[in-house]
Amino acid sequence: MDNPDILVLQASYSNPVHAEAIGRVLNHYAQDPMGGGHSLPADLLEQLPAALDKLAELRSDIPLGIYVCLGNHEYFRDISAVRRSFAAAGIPVLSNENRPLVKENEQF
Repeated sequence: MDNPDILVLQASYSNPVHAEAIGRVLNHYAQDPMGGGHSLPADLLEQLPAALDKLAELRSDIPLGIYVCLGNHEYFRDISAVRRSFAAAGIPVLSNENRPLVKENEQF
């Protein structure tokens, strides 16, 4: 079932067309009763791509890495989108798991 009006791809916040489309989708979800029933603040949508890009840049500067442990609030705002955003930035999301931290051949 092909529909020429629907394109599925992995979006990139660094692509301005993708970033704008992601913001529209997130805002549309937020306006739904399941998403809270209110539009997202414009400044939040504007800051999200830069914040994730900054986290991705920091990865190489942090010797033990960056990890995310999600809390309950993410489940009320489209947890799949939150997980995909961190995955796109190369930041592992830990879910009922742990990772050993190793520095100079010592685990702690």
